Amino acid sequence: MTTTSHLVPDFFIHSLTAARAATVVRTLAMVSLLVTGVTGAQAVEDDDEDFNTIARKERDPYRVNDWRLGYSMLPAGADISVIDSSGNANPANYERETNWDLTGRTGLMWMTPLSGVSEDGDFILGLELSTNHCVIESSATSPEIDLRSYQLTIHPGLAWLLDDQFHIELNPYFGLGHAEFEQSAAGDGTGLYWEVGFRAAGYYTWSNGVQLGLQIGYLYASSEGEIEGSATYDTEIIINGLTVGIQLGYRL
Repeated sequence: MTTTSHLVPDFFIHSLTAARAATVVRTLAMVSLLVTGVTGAQAVEDDDEDFNTIARKERDPYRVNDWRLGYSMLPAGADISVIDSSGNANPANYERETNWDLTGRTGLMWMTPLSGVSEDGDFILGLELSTNHCVIESSATSPEIDLRSYQLTIHPGLAWLLDDQFHIELNPYFGLGHAEFEQSAAGDGTGLYWEVGFRAAGYYTWSNGVQLGLQIGYLYASSEGEIEGSATYDTEIIINGLTVGIQLGYRL
């Protein structure tokens, strides 16, 4: 009887210890599974973020809302026609070249939020308010003429994202506005200004939104109107050729 009474408590003690050990093992296993699940979920989430970043760059464009202030050099050549509308004076038709530093275009461009930039290319739409100034100095055979125009220009085209902070734009453009011209021999007047052209530009945008761009293109512009002086002269000034410019902007 004495031997049996000592064995029973020992049996219960060993059973209790084994049960506690099994509970600890199950708890540790559950914790391990939980940690593994959390780690796996985080890895999947990171993979999803990487995939989404790549997918966004390839398919979903960056939305663009850029304001840019720029200056460009205009073509140096001009075709000029100044003709007495009454026919009492000889017409003056001539081609002239001027210096690059006597021409210039200052413009404020808004690349609207309708624009996008992605690796595969996306549509852009910009608006530009600008002024052109061209001074053609006098020569032995022709007087000096001064041309100033103010125009609103639309820029529809395409853009490609080459890097997270660098993109290029290609587009034709069309503009309409008001011209003012003065010829030293005939007088001054006003008229209609219109332009067509093509531009290629590259832009680097810093993380703070500041943007720097360079652009090159071709411009064909015509100013038509009347000069009022000693007589009335039908006047047309056409400039066409290469343009080169720089822009400083900010992305909202």
